Order: sequence, then C-alpha cells, then structure tokens
Amino acid sequence: MMGKLVFGLLLVGIVAVAFFVVRGNFSEGSDSLIPAASAAELSTPGLPANATPDQRENWFWQIIEMSRRGATSQDAQTLNLARILESYPADDVEIFSAEYDRVRDGSYSWDLWGAAYIIMGGCSDDCFDYFRSWLISNGREFFEAAGADPDSLTDLISPSATDSPEFEALDYVAGYVWASKTQKAFTEMPRQPTQAYVDGPKGEPFEETEEALTSRFPKLWERFGHEPLGGW
Repeated sequence: MMGKLVFGLLLVGIVAVAFFVVRGNFSEGSDSLIPAASAAELSTPGLPANATPDQRENWFWQIIEMSRRGATSQDAQTLNLARILESYPADDVEIFSAEYDRVRDGSYSWDLWGAAYIIMGGCSDDCFDYFRSWLISNGREFFEAAGADPDSLTDLISPSATDSPEFEALDYVAGYVWASKTQKAFTEMPRQPTQAYVDGPKGEPFEETEEALTSRFPKLWERFGHEPLGGW
C-alpha cells in the first residue's frame, strides 16, 4: 500500500514537472502553457453557451481525438491535451473535467473490470481506474466498442502491444491546466460527486477462475489468459 502511494505521488510530481517544462519551452515569461498563436492554430472545437449534455459530450470527445493526433506515446498525448485545454478558459476546463469523470464513471462495470483482469493478469481498483482512462485515451469509437462488448478488446488491442493498458497521467491533465490558469491548487477545482463509486460497478461480478473467465470472455482468455500484458 505504501509503495503504491509513493508511486502515485511520484507520478503526480512527474506530470506537474512536465507541464512546467512545456510552459518553459513554449511560453517563457507567460502564464500560458502555450503561446496564443499556437492556441489559435489548434482550431479547437467551440463549446456553445448553455450547451446541452450531448453537445458537451461531443465536445469532450473532439478534444480527446485532437489530443491523439501525432501522439506516439502517452507522454505526447498528455502534453497535447494540456496544450489544447490551455486554449480554453478555466470554466471550460472545469466542464471538460466533469465530462471526463462522467464518461469514465459510466464505464465502471464488472464486465470491463473482468476484461482488464484477464488482459493484465490481475487488476486492482486503482488499476481499473487507469484502465478506463486508457480506454478514453483511445477515442470515442474504441471506448464505446469496448463498453458494448469487452471481449472485443481482443481485436481492438494491437497485436504488437506489450505495455500495460493503463493511463494514470491522463487523470491529472485538466486539474493542472486549471491550476495554471487560476493560480490555485489543482485540488481546489470544483468536482462533481462520483456516484458510481457509491453504487458500485454495474452488472454481475466476475469469478476469478479460469473456467468462469473462459466462459465469460472466451476471446480475451484465448489471447491474454496465459500471456497478459504489462506483468501486473
């Protein structure tokens, strides 16, 4: 438990340092993570005033897709997302963060947890959080396909994949961008209550036996049952 806590604090620090590096590289002498010209060149999608829930969700996924462009690593996508969010006012960053939480909470299901358990050879509650962040990082089509049929991750995950499908750093981006804009601690950003964690995962719990997992996730077990990713 202590090791996991230390690792989590270390990762938070790394993300924060990365953002300050971006600030230094792109906007020396400015409070912005990117220069105004670059923000304009991003052609970021607009969020209408009094946007409907559907408009907010579409806007959120457009931003995620933008963050993926040209990103060949999680570090690159993290910094892409920081640059994109820097082009919005703090209030819009709060909306993005709320959508991120809402979308991720919607994937809090036993089916996806069972899939993650097989893919990584085990999956704690924190691991499952970061797995669902990784699902989001792959874009709306990928995320929704996995949610509709977790066994389809067998085909969605690249045959050459070797890394654990987790993306913890993505969780912190909006908070640090908001903090850089408001000059407040990222923990002060308004957050909505996470009802999903009160209610628990949706659906039926999975049994941690080979027979049960093979029956519930036949394709995933065939590919990852004896050769999981990441060595969890």
